[in-house]
Amino acid sequence: MSGTSFPGTLQEVQTTIDIIGAEFESLGAFWTMESTTASNGIVTERWTDQTDVLRWKLQTDLPDGQRDVKSWDFVVNAYREDGTRSLTFTQFDNGSANAVLYDETGAVTSRTNFRDDKVVISLFDETGMITSKLIGFADGREREITYDENGVKREVLTYDVIELGPPPDLTGGSPPPPENSGSYDWTAKLERYDENGTRSLKATIFDDGDTDAFIFNDVGVRQERQLIDGAYDDDWIARRVLYDETGKFVERIDYSNADGIPDDFVLRDSFVELGQPPPMLEA
Repeated sequence: MSGTSFPGTLQEVQTTIDIIGAEFESLGAFWTMESTTASNGIVTERWTDQTDVLRWKLQTDLPDGQRDVKSWDFVVNAYREDGTRSLTFTQFDNGSANAVLYDETGAVTSRTNFRDDKVVISLFDETGMITSKLIGFADGREREITYDENGVKREVLTYDVIELGPPPDLTGGSPPPPENSGSYDWTAKLERYDENGTRSLKATIFDDGDTDAFIFNDVGVRQERQLIDGAYDDDWIARRVLYDETGKFVERIDYSNADGIPDDFVLRDSFVELGQPPPMLEA
């Protein structure tokens, strides 16, 4: 797990956009603007600085019924002093927005999509390979998807902890992400995948402390189910259910005390990583 925080990363994206927007607000008055209108009604405004370097380009699709030809209202491209692009920000007709940030070499470092129901942040390495995807849902979930060096999805971790705020406004006034909250009866869900993209684990921590995990073989067939009674409302504290190679039930084993839980019980490791281990597995 990379340990990347959705609220923290969102704040970084918003701050970067705010800084770029604030630079235009403060320096744009000293730049030269040239405006052109294409035959399809797209208006393009280009700002160049005192050294004749393009620093800001705004394209607007006029929404007058006959010339609303694009799916977006406007697109902003911002550039550094050396002419390399730093930002592409697109405001779409449906109210969503998309922000792409670039490094000094022109490589995409992040792509953020702002929608009413969720915000999706995709992060990339220097080769352009996706490394992680962070998603904040309006219903109070936060999700991190982690990829390996080949771009294969290896882990999906979902928390029930957040709410969404509005997208940045390019004027330096983006608000910080709101305070955390929870909406579901579970605290965290974890899925793991092998190098071929086949799911190997699906696990859940519930708000009452119960945990539930399915383990799959290399072709995605369930082989085992592990449960822990973190709520202490059963006559067992851990349960293991075994299945055959076709996924059919074979055996159920209950454990009445922590000392009896075997070392290969996968919940020991998976949920300790989540930072909220079941009480009987805490060191």
